Amino acid sequence: KMMSVIGHLNETVIPRWQGLVDPVLGSPTISVGLIRGGSKTNIVPDFCEAQLDCRTIPAQGHEPAGEPLLAELRTICPDLEARHLASMPLWTDPAHPLIAALECAGGRREGAPWFCDAAVFAAAGIPAVATGPGAIAQAHTKDEWIDVEALRGGVEFYKRFLLQLA
Repeated sequence: KMMSVIGHLNETVIPRWQGLVDPVLGSPTISVGLIRGGSKTNIVPDFCEAQLDCRTIPAQGHEPAGEPLLAELRTICPDLEARHLASMPLWTDPAHPLIAALECAGGRREGAPWFCDAAVFAAAGIPAVATGPGAIAQAHTKDEWIDVEALRGGVEFYKRFLLQLA
């Protein structure tokens, strides 16, 4: 049953979502991040569970990966048990004065396909951005690190930004 659900995601939902494009955030994504089930290779599993990571864009509204998607998946697997844990995309109006101040300090606007807690603030109406020195590929890894020169550049960036606010 789970193979049918995942097949529907791959063949129908993902291509449909790839047709949606936000000028800053790009396209929404869905990935199956975790699958659990069964007890042995030669035994038909008595259960299978999967966890999806859905990265949405503002144009999809507040529930794009919630009940509408679950209802669609239940047409493939009527006895699907599922729950939706929402996480809004991070989006702050590019015309906000803090964005201009960050750009004057040397920052640049770009979209990113990862989550950060700033999205929670933005969803509550508090202007938020995610910024910092270093490479995102090294962030939150087992051996996270940052180049000393990148750290120094980050310090200078934040100084320029904060001096504009004074």
